[in-house]
Amino acid sequence: MQNNTRSSNLSQFFGIISLISSLLAGFFLVISCITSIISLVIGIPFGILAIFMAVLGIIFGNIGVSQAKKGNSSLLVPKTGLLFGTIVVSVIFLGFFVILVMMSYAILR
Repeated sequence: MQNNTRSSNLSQFFGIISLISSLLAGFFLVISCITSIISLVIGIPFGILAIFMAVLGIIFGNIGVSQAKKGNSSLLVPKTGLLFGTIVVSVIFLGFFVILVMMSYAILR
């Protein structure tokens, strides 16, 4: 029983860390988009930080889900952090793709 409770607490810990880092990644993504209008020198570091935090959120979310399945505990918090981290990474790559298409269109014009 002691080991099962410890695994449950560990999965919730990783889930909370995943959720916090994914939310921070979303925040840094918004800051990057806003500051990129002003200056790319300010916006690019926030974008890199957003990618780093989102990847950490995905990694910690996967660890939390595996710990929760092993300990037979709630999957809500780890899956939420994993999902939000995946959404942030998808938005980042979609934004890069849109920027590349706009740049290639401007070059060909």
